[in-house]
Amino acid sequence: MKIVTYLLFILLLNSFFVPLQGKSIDFDYEIVVPESLQIGTLFKLIAEFITPVDNEVYFPIRDTLNIYIITDVQSESANLSSTQKRTTLTYRLAPFDTGYQELTSLTFDVYNPDTQEMKQFKTEPHFFSIASVLADTSRVLKDIAPPMKIRYSFWDYALLFSIIIFTLVIVFFVIRKLIKKSEKSFLQIRKDLPPPYLQALEMLEVLKAQKLLENGNFLEYHYRLSYILRFFLELQFCFNAVEMTTQEIEYKLKTVIVAGKEDLISFLRETDLVKFAKFNPGVDKPLQQTKWLEQYLRSFSAQPPVSNGIKWNGGTDV
Repeated sequence: MKIVTYLLFILLLNSFFVPLQGKSIDFDYEIVVPESLQIGTLFKLIAEFITPVDNEVYFPIRDTLNIYIITDVQSESANLSSTQKRTTLTYRLAPFDTGYQELTSLTFDVYNPDTQEMKQFKTEPHFFSIASVLADTSRVLKDIAPPMKIRYSFWDYALLFSIIIFTLVIVFFVIRKLIKKSEKSFLQIRKDLPPPYLQALEMLEVLKAQKLLENGNFLEYHYRLSYILRFFLELQFCFNAVEMTTQEIEYKLKTVIVAGKEDLISFLRETDLVKFAKFNPGVDKPLQQTKWLEQYLRSFSAQPPVSNGIKWNGGTDV
């Protein structure tokens, strides 16, 4: 009787732990680099996920990582059991600058449709020494010829000095005139515009009036939401946010004092899922994102933009 009770207890424990094992997520990666790494030399980053079968792995397809560029991505998926699968991502990367350079982190997102949760995994930064593809001419033996002696007279030096002074004076006045013209033109364009947060709010109102969500155009809607936030960041903090990737914006904001950085980056990543991974968020989620963006923009009503010499209409003289 004791043996039967013991076996039943073991079966009960096994039935409890096996479903938990099927829901865990394991992440590992390796970097395969040749012995000599030069500009344009391809190397691999292999990332492996072991997830439940219904989970989806979202990953960057083409992005620039400082001085490394992703040239190709291959994805393979295979079921390990009825509850688990293995997803393998093989990246081919190539450097395009010399020196001791950092390979920044790659970010992966795993989406669980049952709990509607998104877990994030990152690789660690790595440093590699990158050599030039050109031969080092400093080690090539060359014939050494004696230097030629050239004698200059006083008038030669006087003429050269006069030409330099005359050129510097012309360059000075030309640059001064161009700067004044540029400043005048810039102020004429900008002096009647409202502060950046009001411009972004106006764009958001136009977007809501177009009823893209009611027509099921989630891709266009999220593209416009992402653009409005990037447009605001570019005017407010004076960096080229519209042309940057989300990872580059995250790196840039480390040097900027602004509240809610984590929510801001999370907002951009969620819109990227719709733009690049064709993720369908439904209707409720975009409405929540729109409400958050509107509240975030209004929080800057009392905060002037970064100093750039412009007096915004309705704002303060910054």
